[in-house]
Amino acid sequence: MRTIISKMPSRRNYLKGRFTIEIGYPWLSYGAIMALEEIVTPELDVLEFGAGGSTIFFSRNCRAVKTLDLDPVWVKKVEDALPKPSNAILLCKNQEETIEFIKQEPPDTYDIILVDNGSYMCRKLILDVVTPLLKVGGYLILDNYTQRFIRTFIPPKGWDTYTFDDIRYHGTGTKIYKRLS
Repeated sequence: MRTIISKMPSRRNYLKGRFTIEIGYPWLSYGAIMALEEIVTPELDVLEFGAGGSTIFFSRNCRAVKTLDLDPVWVKKVEDALPKPSNAILLCKNQEETIEFIKQEPPDTYDIILVDNGSYMCRKLILDVVTPLLKVGGYLILDNYTQRFIRTFIPPKGWDTYTFDDIRYHGTGTKIYKRLS
């Protein structure tokens, strides 16, 4: 199977999150990356919290990407690495602005939502309000799911859960939830 994982410079670098922007891959567990490679198609719309290699990956493989991040320096670095022209919109917003942004978005808008930014408390706040934005059949991706504030996230009824752990991964695993109804 051809996968973006084969493009990684080395497993050690991957585990530390190095070169994710340069080769355009998400810094998630291996299994989650492989699942994403099967999920993404050119007609999908993505909302992501936390810019990085995933922004580039989604930009190359999906119709549109909207990314929110807390760090203006990091946002600039990711913007500079995006293919030109780009189908990605990167926004730098603090925690409160991010929550307000989510509340203004129409429901059932996105096919994929990735939550992987800021403090774990910020992630928990995002998870509390983001699920209505996901279309039926869409995927909610949560990285480092075992952290204190987010391990209690339970998706609404009508969702499947896929767990991808890697004992050597720098994070604590990735969960992908699929909205069935």
